[in-house]
Amino acid sequence: MERVKTEMSLHVLAYCLKRLIAILGLAHMMDAIKAFIHLWALKAARLAIGVACRRGSPIKRYSAVNAFERNDVFFKKSKNVEPLDGTAAAVFWGASDRMICCTGIGGETVEFNTSSHPKLAQQGYVATLEIQNSQGEPALLLHAFYSGHWSFAVSPGSEDTDELPNWKMTREWGSVNQHSETLTIFCPNGCKVSAVDRIADHY
Repeated sequence: MERVKTEMSLHVLAYCLKRLIAILGLAHMMDAIKAFIHLWALKAARLAIGVACRRGSPIKRYSAVNAFERNDVFFKKSKNVEPLDGTAAAVFWGASDRMICCTGIGGETVEFNTSSHPKLAQQGYVATLEIQNSQGEPALLLHAFYSGHWSFAVSPGSEDTDELPNWKMTREWGSVNQHSETLTIFCPNGCKVSAVDRIADHY
């Protein structure tokens, strides 16, 4: 149909957003969008470096590299992850297209398979993990998304609060698996991780 391309695009976008909210719920959709923005910013910085190095002057190349380094607001590179006093470094990353791995924290398992785990198998290539404090109370929810690459988002462990626990977190890209973000959470000793059912749709 002529002269209605923009209107049709808006209708399709609205339909897709409505369908996404119905599948994930509004909160999880926002987490997915935030994770996508992290990936987009990293790819944009890499593209800027490539263009500058092919076409630009040394000054432009230097500026492009600086732009990439400034992207560490999303992902930081570090060779050694040292836990702080009284904390354990819980490290999470994705492996293959259906496995979420973790180390440095106790709990249900060190490998969560999204296709066979009873609480994850019906959710597709996404998963929600819960980190409980040493008293067994939910402290943090960890949301994992696979779209050819693994990325993570975090949210408060309870719907009764909008505050994240005051734990240090670092994000790296490709430090364990080149196709995955690596998320390190410095949680207090005694914390445990387990898979949980995704929050039911309230809308």
